[in-house]
Amino acid sequence: MATIYIFANNTYATLEEARAAAATKIAELDSNPTGYARVKLLGGSEADGWEVPVEDLSDAEIIALAPDDGNYYGVYSVYEGDMQVGITSTAVIEEIERIKNNVNNLKIISREEIDP
Repeated sequence: MATIYIFANNTYATLEEARAAAATKIAELDSNPTGYARVKLLGGSEADGWEVPVEDLSDAEIIALAPDDGNYYGVYSVYEGDMQVGITSTAVIEEIERIKNNVNNLKIISREEIDP
């Protein structure tokens, strides 16, 4: 029997290789949030109705979001199809992290025994 490690539907001969692949994927997702989420800076208000712009925030703008910046946002999860409207920047930061962790089950490296 041989042991293989699986991460994001790819197999690796060692745990170290699987962890390196996971680290690379996490770094890629950290620098490219628009690959899995769309964020818009909203105008208006909940009472009067939200004004949703055509433009999404860029990767750099999403990464640079500061907690409690006083603005309201809309966040759409590309893979899950969920949308939240009228949430704070703090909630956006948390939602982006949640979505990122769901992409490819980033925290899961499984170990299997195979018969070569």
